[in-house]
Amino acid sequence: DMAEGSVTVDRAGVYHVNFYQDATVTLDGATLTSGTLVCDIAADGTCDKLAATGACDLSGLSLALNDMENLDAGCIYTLATAPSFTGRFASASVPGNWRVSVGATRVTLARQGLSVIVR
Repeated sequence: DMAEGSVTVDRAGVYHVNFYQDATVTLDGATLTSGTLVCDIAADGTCDKLAATGACDLSGLSLALNDMENLDAGCIYTLATAPSFTGRFASASVPGNWRVSVGATRVTLARQGLSVIVR
């Protein structure tokens, strides 16, 4: 089951993904041209996720995370999905050891780690 959710846009152009926990908010036919996508991170390893039904250009958006103290190094967070993505976030407010990756159909957040090779 997915929780109910919504997206609100405040006067400053901030897109707030609003839901109770571990839900997906879907945007049909919306163009995200500017503003900030704000996602909450839950202690159970889940996060807010924006699902676009059409191609999504991220170049005019900024990304902000709430509750970053809940980030779990063992989790890969899916922040957004779409049939295709272009561009990169104009800015992303994430901890230094975390990386936002924009793939063909999803945007993820994962912790960067050191690789150790034992011979």
